[in-house]
Amino acid sequence: MQRHETRYYEEIEIGDEIGPVEKYITDEEVEAFCRLWGAPLPNRFTDEESAARVNLSWPIVPGIMSMAIMSQIFTAWEGAALKHLDVIFRQPVPHDLVAITAIVTDKREENDEYLAECDVYLSTEENGRLVGGKAVIGLASLSDAAAPEPEDDDEDDDDEDLDEDFDDDEDDEDDEEDEEDEVEEEATEEATEEESP
Repeated sequence: MQRHETRYYEEIEIGDEIGPVEKYITDEEVEAFCRLWGAPLPNRFTDEESAARVNLSWPIVPGIMSMAIMSQIFTAWEGAALKHLDVIFRQPVPHDLVAITAIVTDKREENDEYLAECDVYLSTEENGRLVGGKAVIGLASLSDAAAPEPEDDDEDDDDEDLDEDFDDDEDDEDDEEDEEDEVEEEATEEATEEESP
């Protein structure tokens, strides 16, 4: 799921509903997850016979994969960070179309972070809510977004250097003019002495 919008802390209110976000969990995705996870195949997550041996009616989605899918309802926001997710599995999650929803239950500022607490659920149309839990997310703040950028000290230093260089150039020019005046005075004195009897 791609990040697509920014939800600021000031824009979130207690009682706000988030979602639903829908996703179809395919057999291929579950198998790929198991391979990445290092789970031996076949297993109860990918194979009907293996699932039946542990009294399951169908292959199910691994719990950690279900949690990752649930977290996407928050991580899809620009600037959001999932701080904590704790869930309870009421029923196994099948390979099927699932919907993730959340409700904001609290918001607070803590240790210079802007946090929101949410109840989050994963459900299917046929079986209702299969997984429920609580999440804590960190959000961006409008005050941070509007904060002016700090001034560049390097530019000020450059301006000071230019002023110093300009002053040095003026001093050099004054010294050259004084030397020229001295030379002219000496030449005038010598010419006067030569003309004198």
